[in-house]
Amino acid sequence: MGNEEYAYPNAECVHRVAIPPPQPFFKSLKYSFKETFFPDDPFRKFKNQTPSIKFVLGLQYFFPIFEWAPKYTLQFLKSDLISGITIASLAIPQGISYAKLANLPPILGLCQYLFHSLLHHPLHLLILLFLVFIKPLQYINTQSL
Repeated sequence: MGNEEYAYPNAECVHRVAIPPPQPFFKSLKYSFKETFFPDDPFRKFKNQTPSIKFVLGLQYFFPIFEWAPKYTLQFLKSDLISGITIASLAIPQGISYAKLANLPPILGLCQYLFHSLLHHPLHLLILLFLVFIKPLQYINTQSL
């Protein structure tokens, strides 16, 4: 079992790769910094563009919805709904089960899932803030009349 039993074809054809020459320290540091923080060079699309196109590209970079929303189809919405329901059907019982394992009320596991999803989906946070703050204020105003 293992590689000893396998006969490699053309084992005598070994290609040697030359070691690249050493680079100056600052050039190497600049390259490492660039690869760490910008691995795909997001600003390459900006080169040789007019200011109006640079503005649109900047909007798309900081707000990706401007890039993908024009291409979003009903099929994508259907797929997103199915994946969201799938994840929720797995994550909600998991949160409740973890709460039970920790001898906590199951509602805390449900709250953990809901607040976790709020951190990853800011729109949910806005809806929650609306429900928590605006609706009670409307109720108070109608009661005081």
